[in-house]
Amino acid sequence: MGTRRRSAIPLLAILALGAAALAGCSSGTPAADSAPAPTSSNASAQPSSSPSPTPAVGVAVPAQILGGDCARLFTDDVVGTALGTGMTLQTEFDDSPNMNAVPTLSGLECTWEEQTALAEGIPVAGLSAVVLSTTAAVTAPDSVSCYSGVVTTSSDAQSTCRFAITAGDVWLSGTVFGSADATEDDLRTSVATLSADFTALPASEVPVPALPAGAWRPPVCTDLSENAGVSSALASPDLSAGDVDTSGGEWADGAYAANSGAGVFACSWYQTGQTPDGQVDGFSIQALPGGAWAEAQALALPGASVVTIPGVELAVHVPPPAEGYEMLDVFDGPNWLQVTRATGLDPVLPAVPGLIDALNAATEG
Repeated sequence: MGTRRRSAIPLLAILALGAAALAGCSSGTPAADSAPAPTSSNASAQPSSSPSPTPAVGVAVPAQILGGDCARLFTDDVVGTALGTGMTLQTEFDDSPNMNAVPTLSGLECTWEEQTALAEGIPVAGLSAVVLSTTAAVTAPDSVSCYSGVVTTSSDAQSTCRFAITAGDVWLSGTVFGSADATEDDLRTSVATLSADFTALPASEVPVPALPAGAWRPPVCTDLSENAGVSSALASPDLSAGDVDTSGGEWADGAYAANSGAGVFACSWYQTGQTPDGQVDGFSIQALPGGAWAEAQALALPGASVVTIPGVELAVHVPPPAEGYEMLDVFDGPNWLQVTRATGLDPVLPAVPGLIDALNAATEG
């Protein structure tokens, strides 16, 4: 379970791998975030930070199924009984656009982990569940699929079941992770129990999912790079751009469907060889059209500060996690763009206004 949780870092790794694949077998610097970065000569785009920032847009969180309350889907006791161990709902905000497509489409996403595992830092049993309106995305047929694999933190095999079930106009999909001694049959029983509880839920209002006006359209990254003038803005004519897959990990089917339905996209810029002197080695972006509702959550993250960039409505710097990636959350109209780089963001900030303008122009065109 510990290696299967969704988080921002696996995607960042995927972005780097995507850049490497696009760069081919060059012996230079294939990945966007792998080389030291020079300082940009464009002083006008250097950030200024201020503590206790105030949101510039204030976009409301979309109405969600079950009022956005995971306890109305399953209580900790219900999940614990189904899995045979104490479970606790996880409530932390995940600062990554592709992790927030579900609520953008008025869905509900919930994760429970074993209580003892939380104390030990090595999750064992768990449940990841997504509830969507059947009109929000392309749904999958009712199913249960189970398998076993070796957990990287130990030599024990862990059973896992993926499942999907539709009840009326709502669709539940999820992944159940068993404790070390749980068999596939045990988890099939767990899934049956949870499915029965789901279908027995009282009828409730299901919000009509819709992206707001002005939500960006997923671009072709090479076109976006050209239209945004990225290479010119960064004085890095040798930069290449490529599309990147934003999926990763063992998501519930609904999470994949929501990412597709919301139009989540990602691009990576990289050097195909050794980074020339004075040029930027690379960076990555990821975007959630209609995701500006997350600005309040981003501003509330520990150490978050506003970064002033000319022509940008709101940019929030989030201190890097232990892995060291720098992240900048940019909110424009109803949209959320995240810029990531391993070696500091300052050199790539001059490209941000052009990216925003190009995405807006393509949406309006």
